[in-house]
Amino acid sequence: MNRIRKKGARLFTKEDSSMARKMVSNVLRSIDRTMALPSVRKGAIRYCAKLGMTKEELRRMTGHTQDRTLDGYLGPGLRTTTAAVQPQADEGERLLLSAPNTLE
Repeated sequence: MNRIRKKGARLFTKEDSSMARKMVSNVLRSIDRTMALPSVRKGAIRYCAKLGMTKEELRRMTGHTQDRTLDGYLGPGLRTTTAAVQPQADEGERLLLSAPNTLE
């Protein structure tokens, strides 16, 4: 299969990306003067983390390769260690299995 673009190549030019960022930034500031792209990015990452996305999923979504970088967006309350992932999953499964079945 032929690729349209090379692996790792930019999807948009720097000029296109810059123009899109400026447009979105202007819209955000027209809604609320304190809003900015970094705050929207951080909010989206934290929202996805609260929904239960794993660090691996969050890194894939954001393009981060290091947990340390991602942790800067998550803040102390949402950071999880690799060691905590399996116990959290086990506890979630236990809670689901012990919950009454309301579909019957």
